[in-house]
Amino acid sequence: MKTIRYIIHKTWRPVLTLLAFYPLVRIIATDWDEIRDILSHIRWENLLFSLFLLFLVLPLMASISWVSLRYLGVEIPAKKVLGVYFLSQLAKYLPGGIWAFPGRMLAYQSVGIDRERSIASVFREVSALVLSSVAVSLLIVFHAIPISNSLRWALIFGGVASISAILITQTAWFWRLLERLRIKKPSLIPVPPVNDMEHLTRLNWLPAAFLAGMVFWLAMGLPFQQLSRAIGPASYPLSWLGTAAVFAFAWTVGFVVFFTPAGLGVRESVLVLLLSTFLPAGQAVSIALLSRLAWIVIEAAWILISIWLSRDRQKVLPATP
Repeated sequence: MKTIRYIIHKTWRPVLTLLAFYPLVRIIATDWDEIRDILSHIRWENLLFSLFLLFLVLPLMASISWVSLRYLGVEIPAKKVLGVYFLSQLAKYLPGGIWAFPGRMLAYQSVGIDRERSIASVFREVSALVLSSVAVSLLIVFHAIPISNSLRWALIFGGVASISAILITQTAWFWRLLERLRIKKPSLIPVPPVNDMEHLTRLNWLPAAFLAGMVFWLAMGLPFQQLSRAIGPASYPLSWLGTAAVFAFAWTVGFVVFFTPAGLGVRESVLVLLLSTFLPAGQAVSIALLSRLAWIVIEAAWILISIWLSRDRQKVLPATP
């Protein structure tokens, strides 16, 4: 029995990762000639414009962190938040995108933010980011994207369930329940003791952080709309809001499916599933692959910029009580 448990413990993650990649790999293998032809006829002006827009929009993701810290009473320059945010993103390429979050907690503490506020801020940032991505994803339900009624209702149910689950984690009741159940704190994702949870249970920060997340996800529709148009004319009917909804939904699923690095494979499969409802499979796959490559390239550029910004070692001002 111990041997079986050991084998399961060592193999479940690789097996699930391979299963996540299987649909995408199967489509690529089936339609490789078409995909290769599509990629050889890219509209470079649209692709370059897409990368430029993505470079401008991606830092908006860090605005949620800045809003959260300000509501916790932390006086911190925006450029320092930007640097901490993107440097902590390196860890998400480990299996499970969640590793960026404990890394950000430690990064906050390294610049002078106390432990309780660093933990509270990261919990808030994750909540606002996921809440806003789910909200934008639900635009698929009301947008003219040809999906089945069953998928439409599944999106509604999943969106409501996700929003409810995240809001529950912001209540004192949730943290007291964890304490009563004697759930031990993971060493890599520290959870504050119940006595220090007042930073987690105040909701005055939520409207501003949620708005920052909505601005980010809606803005993300612009670069990815241009990227889609770089592939072929069939994607032109896809509006900016439709593009934002599709990519927000794919990101959300990739985030929830934590066993692959940065949702790799899962996000692309979801994109292909949605885009192929109104685009040829080869174009849908090409857009999914290019979107991943574009995200990695632009995120890497901002990580390098953040390394340069991190030369400023000055500590932030102590948080106000």
